[in-house]
Amino acid sequence: MIMMGPAYQLRDVAQETIYQNTCCNGMLPKVIAAKSPLVQAVFVLSIAFVGTVADLFGVRFVYLFSSFMLLLTALIGMAGLMYNKHSIEIDKTSAERREGI
Repeated sequence: MIMMGPAYQLRDVAQETIYQNTCCNGMLPKVIAAKSPLVQAVFVLSIAFVGTVADLFGVRFVYLFSSFMLLLTALIGMAGLMYNKHSIEIDKTSAERREGI
């Protein structure tokens, strides 16, 4: 359980950063407002899924699977952040070249 905390935080920071970087200012409040009901719906479905998996494979498997999924989402979020940062740098370099011409 202690190992899951940092993965949650990394995932949350990456998600919020992606929302802020991809949404325009006028759309961001709507996206954030829609996020909560969607997260709650997915949470309810995940409880049913995890309960079924725990019945079939045991609780230990649920914890191992959960930690793997959290690590995976954190890595995907960080990769998206790095890709976005890299694409912004490429755009800046292109703009600087155009201005220099």
